[in-house]
Amino acid sequence: MNKLIGVVKVLVVMLVILSMTVLGGILAVYYENWEKDMSENDSNLAQFLSGKVNANEKELEPNVTCLVMGRNQALTDFIVLMQYNPNTREVSMLSIPRDTFVGSASVDGKINSIYANKGISGIRAKVEELTGIEVNYHVLFDASILKKVVNELGGVTVDVPINMDYDDPYQNPPLHIHLKKGTQLLSGSQAEQFVRFRKNNNGTGYPNGDIGRIDAQQRFIKALISELLKGENIGKVKNLAQIVINGTKTDVSMDVVEEYLGDLVTFKMDRMRMETLPGLGQYKSYNGLTRSYYIHDEEASKILIDELFNKSINEVSANSGDILTDTVPVDKDIAEEVFSSELETEDGNSGEIKIELLIAKAKNARVNELAEILADNNCNVVKLGNYQTVQVEPSRIITYDQNTDEELEFLKEISGIKKVEESDEKSNVKFTIIIGANY
Repeated sequence: MNKLIGVVKVLVVMLVILSMTVLGGILAVYYENWEKDMSENDSNLAQFLSGKVNANEKELEPNVTCLVMGRNQALTDFIVLMQYNPNTREVSMLSIPRDTFVGSASVDGKINSIYANKGISGIRAKVEELTGIEVNYHVLFDASILKKVVNELGGVTVDVPINMDYDDPYQNPPLHIHLKKGTQLLSGSQAEQFVRFRKNNNGTGYPNGDIGRIDAQQRFIKALISELLKGENIGKVKNLAQIVINGTKTDVSMDVVEEYLGDLVTFKMDRMRMETLPGLGQYKSYNGLTRSYYIHDEEASKILIDELFNKSINEVSANSGDILTDTVPVDKDIAEEVFSSELETEDGNSGEIKIELLIAKAKNARVNELAEILADNNCNVVKLGNYQTVQVEPSRIITYDQNTDEELEFLKEISGIKKVEESDEKSNVKFTIIIGANY
């Protein structure tokens, strides 16, 4: 059953990814990242005390991969291989340029035209060959779905890197792109223009061509996630999921999504990685015609794919492949003390500094000590949980955009934790503290 839940988590993540943008968007249904209010903390505590998160009794779950493709008529102009690791809670994404040279696998030698005559199975097989990664599931969607998703969110704020002016009246429907450089709120129609832009009418565009387009699309993913995680958008998740289901070709139904939404774990932006298949654009003669192709670097690709899909973030950072361990379940007495300590300060008001406290392989006595220190220093722990992972986690403080430098320095001083990570995601806590084995 645990394996099934793990697989469904990934499928839901992949589905919502594609709803977020032609690039796939990402992670909308990780709705436990909504930072539940105190009224919901009792149910969280019950889960911890029931032993549901006892990692010592949990077998490692296999990684699950999904090939996400955006279709423009008969071409798949957006191709991303995505993987979810349920043990480290990491999502990895590899963008594959549409002009990647694949030889006789397609009529013109480009990967984006495989779908035209060999369908989903053909492009899926080629991606497996290119990457060496088995594809478990696929999702195929039309670019027009992006407009519906962005409009449902009320727009997405994006930094447009250059002026964009392009017209193609012969497309069906005609394509018109007119955006000015600078940070701005994009509507659904403008968002579609942004992710589809390649060049201007005068031939100028991204200096590095299609790779620049991919970089811009990845930038859009991050901007859209930040918009999605805002409190006012949380209630739109199911509607967004339905939009995704209606606009895609996939083997996952809405019934499956709804059944397992409540089992999803909290997702943090520091667990997401985006890369592009290494290579170089160049002109090449194939079947008697000279075209522009993207020639992928096989050696560099092997190294990147290994780091992206076979190693955790901490493994890559530490240049070590042997740092796996078990997490420790939350101790009942500590959990009760933390939840009771968060309710009131001496003046009867909630503490000013709202904190999420996540435990990863920490000693019980030290967790108890930190909980007391926070309570004594006007801090309000509004959420307690296990940081479920099979790797050694360093103790660290994650900051969001609503805290001040003075508050951060104060928290570092009273907790003794000096390592700090910045997060772009939206949260209704000022800080997340991860208590690792080194605390």
